[in-house]
Amino acid sequence: MTNSLPLQRSTLRSPFRPSPWVWVGVGLLILTIIILVAAPQSYPGGSTYSKSLGDYSQWYAFMERQGHPIQRWRQPYTALKDTGQTLIQIADVEREDEALLRSQEVLDWVERGNTLIQVSWAGQVTGAPFRSDLSSPSGPVRIETTRRYNTGLSSDIVEVEELQDTFGSVVWSYGQGKGRMIRATYPWLAANVYANQAGNFRALEALATQRDGPIWVDEWLHGHRDPSTLADAGAPKEQSPFAYLGRQPIAVVAGQAVVLLLLLLWGKNQRFGALTRLSAPSRNSSEQYIQSLADTLEANGHKEYVLTLLGQSFRQRLQTRLGMGGIGAETALSDGAIAQQWSGMTGRPSQELLELLEQTQQEKRLSDRAVLLWVQRSEAILNQELP
Repeated sequence: MTNSLPLQRSTLRSPFRPSPWVWVGVGLLILTIIILVAAPQSYPGGSTYSKSLGDYSQWYAFMERQGHPIQRWRQPYTALKDTGQTLIQIADVEREDEALLRSQEVLDWVERGNTLIQVSWAGQVTGAPFRSDLSSPSGPVRIETTRRYNTGLSSDIVEVEELQDTFGSVVWSYGQGKGRMIRATYPWLAANVYANQAGNFRALEALATQRDGPIWVDEWLHGHRDPSTLADAGAPKEQSPFAYLGRQPIAVVAGQAVVLLLLLLWGKNQRFGALTRLSAPSRNSSEQYIQSLADTLEANGHKEYVLTLLGQSFRQRLQTRLGMGGIGAETALSDGAIAQQWSGMTGRPSQELLELLEQTQQEKRLSDRAVLLWVQRSEAILNQELP
């Protein structure tokens, strides 16, 4: 019988085994390392592939509708050839990240007779209002920045103001060898957020069409790569959907799920203490019988029968306390004799006890409150101190 009792994990752990919370902490540390190592590289905003407000998909579609020879550049900068072309670099990066836009291959390509347009953060914060509508040959251009650039500070470079107000230049240009550099202080000059501002789209269109050659929008800067270029460079080809998914951010989520699953499986199959046997629950047959009988009587509404049984027990216990004989049918006394003896010993009127005893012999239906009140009064009499 004892061997069939279930086993329970003890709350006492061995001093030589670490707490489960230690392993949870180790798991979180592993997840953090995985995220830092496997997280995809972030790229600056301004891509023509994205429809978010800070990107340029609508301006690119606008240029295609105008019939301009515009294309996306998705190759290394060493592949830039020929002259008479325009490359547009759009990057939402701060000044300390401008090295991203300072590729020597691009600068050499510009000097050979090409145009580079860099739409990014530049210039200094001025007292200009945050929102300004600037006049231009293409119509009003809205910008939302206080940054401006002061031209003419360098005697070696002749700078031309392309878009400006009284606080300084928003777009300016200067010569670079046989080519030309055009820079802006506001990376969202023609972003999707200004799709309803025709002047913004046309202002950038006017800058990009100063040459007759092809117009390239730099998407290499935003992480987009031409598959044929990667193949020529010896990069692994995507042979299956699994290889593609393995290089996407979903791999990070899948890695976290695998680590969590392993931790859960390990935790469910390890115990952290000695096994102890559960003690058998104690059984009181009499108490169980009384409880079952009480539930049955209550369910069938036999409160009068319950009160009769309680009255008999009350009489016997009170008779014993009053010293009027033992418990049994042969020693049972009348209610009047018991009430008289109780009144003589307590000094309280006998009618009080008689009314309580008579309630147990009534046949009318009683409420739950009446039965509960009777029990409380009878218990108070039994607990009363006698001389």
